[in-house]
Amino acid sequence: MDPFAKKVVQLTGIDPDFNDINKPREILDRMDDFRNVEFDVSEISSSEYVCRYVAGERDLVDIPVFSLRTLPP
Repeated sequence: MDPFAKKVVQLTGIDPDFNDINKPREILDRMDDFRNVEFDVSEISSSEYVCRYVAGERDLVDIPVFSLRTLPP
């Protein structure tokens, strides 16, 4: 996401506002109130999504993304 956030790569037709939040719990808490969702796109855990789906909360769309992160040697 860095190239998009730093505008190294230009996105045509949209002007995204990136929020760099390094505390995953904060993201989940801010997405928790479905009457006042703060983000159009956000990351949540698979288990969080499945729990909400099973509970009947179906207003989120899941796009599974499995990124490979490697640590430098």
